[in-house]
Amino acid sequence: ALGAALKNNTGLKKLILVANSLKKEGIRALANSLQFNDALEILHLRGTEMGPDGARALRRGLKQNIGVKVIELDDDGLGVTEADHQKLVNQIEDYLSLQHEERKAVNWKEIQKAENKLKSDFRTALPFDVKSEL
Repeated sequence: ALGAALKNNTGLKKLILVANSLKKEGIRALANSLQFNDALEILHLRGTEMGPDGARALRRGLKQNIGVKVIELDDDGLGVTEADHQKLVNQIEDYLSLQHEERKAVNWKEIQKAENKLKSDFRTALPFDVKSEL
């Protein structure tokens, strides 16, 4: 139910799922919904007992997501060593920083396109040639 609701979410920015035993099945559903949900920005997942399979599913779901900027995890229920937990956290942090740099570049290109179109439309609407008058 949660995964289906999040697929169509456009307003929820922060989701706190703390100490709720989602386990890997719930995390998989959440990860699947993240592929379609760019509105969510902050995700708290402490004490979800996701296990290593759930952590991998979460990482896969984030590959398609451009909205999530902050993820809070702990090692409770991950079933991995402290070093593996840190590796997972580092991978997710690296991914998030790369994803949001790309997102800014895409948005900047869209802004430039819109600005160029406005300039073109403005020049077309003027009763004189802009170049000859300046």
